[in-house]
Amino acid sequence: MGGVTQNFNIVDPVGSAPIEVTFSDLGLSGTSLDLTLFEGNDTWIFLSEVAFEGTPAPVPEPATLFGTIAILGLGSFLKRKKNG
Repeated sequence: MGGVTQNFNIVDPVGSAPIEVTFSDLGLSGTSLDLTLFEGNDTWIFLSEVAFEGTPAPVPEPATLFGTIAILGLGSFLKRKKNG
């Protein structure tokens, strides 16, 4: 996420029962996430029920975006007219 690397070491308890791991309040933002799992004991890693929870960033409405572009264009036009 944005070139930031975070490492979390998880100790696998004795036995073969599945374990649950939760990462919270990481403050991540961006459009992609790379998750790499490493197991050093030549055993299987099973990953299931992955959930990403949080509040997505708001997407501007087309009218708002058009209005912003129009205002920037008008400002640029007025600046050129004043300087020219």
